[in-house]
Amino acid sequence: AVLPRDTSLRTKLTRSIELAIPLVSAAMDTVTEARLAIAIAHDVANALAEDVGTGDLTARLIPDGSPARGRVITREDAVLCGRDWFEGCLKALDPSAVVNWHYAEGQAMQADTLVCDVQAQARALLAAERPSLNFLQMMSAVATLTRTHVRAIEGVEIKRNDFLKRLIDIQYQRNDVDFHRGTFRVRGDVVEIFPAYEEERAL
Repeated sequence: AVLPRDTSLRTKLTRSIELAIPLVSAAMDTVTEARLAIAIAHDVANALAEDVGTGDLTARLIPDGSPARGRVITREDAVLCGRDWFEGCLKALDPSAVVNWHYAEGQAMQADTLVCDVQAQARALLAAERPSLNFLQMMSAVATLTRTHVRAIEGVEIKRNDFLKRLIDIQYQRNDVDFHRGTFRVRGDVVEIFPAYEEERAL
């Protein structure tokens, strides 16, 4: 399922963010995907409103319409997470921006390798730099830590309540209704986890 392209959200920046993110997943239903897309748009709008406000003064020093290129390089081994938020920040300011990813969502990245190339208007690239990288760094850090914990406890017996507490400690949220990345739900003796680093697969 894909959220219709004409769905938009008005932000404090007096511009419309088009929810054109193809969140196709076998593990999520249409309603859940729509909620996630709306949540991403809200997160992006709030981040830009807080960081950019009515405009980026430094970016205004650059001539309007000037093209620019950028690269994101990871300095540590990590699990990539947050591509939709990263692109959302950039495309909210420049809908024509292009991001060429070198890693898939949830893929393990090697230190000192290229994560993505970006082509956009210079003003948009400068203004979106900090909020977009904040999302990518924070979410990738959580995904990396999560994968480390999952591998560490694989095959280990643990009491259920202790396990649930451990999930909460590493920033997972319990949600028995809206099951998406970064959440878990409990059904009787079964605990289902949707890892932050996975786009289509729940455990």
